[in-house]
Amino acid sequence: EQTLESNKFPGHYLAMNAHNKSDVFAVFKQGKDNGDYFFKFNIINIDAPKRDNNNGNGREIVVIQHGFGKHLRVKPHSESEINGNGGRGKFARWSIEYFDNQQKVKFKSTKSGKYLR
Repeated sequence: EQTLESNKFPGHYLAMNAHNKSDVFAVFKQGKDNGDYFFKFNIINIDAPKRDNNNGNGREIVVIQHGFGKHLRVKPHSESEINGNGGRGKFARWSIEYFDNQQKVKFKSTKSGKYLR
């Protein structure tokens, strides 16, 4: 399990709420007690990394599972929004782009082409 911190807004993390399990939140994490927010996610590989012919780097396709057993996805009829109601289908797949010597990653929706921020 991993936490997913915003690169643009340090200290803000993706989170799920026990009372609203479908919406995804960006929460400023303060210490250990953040109420009903859960910050842990599992990054699950869907298939083997694809090779990029330009530089030989792999591109992984993953789903991002939250603590309530569902996955982050782009909304089917509003691809500029995300929610936590996904399975492992085309709306819930993300490619990983590594940077800063593979210390940080970006998640790009394979469906919408937009980044998770």
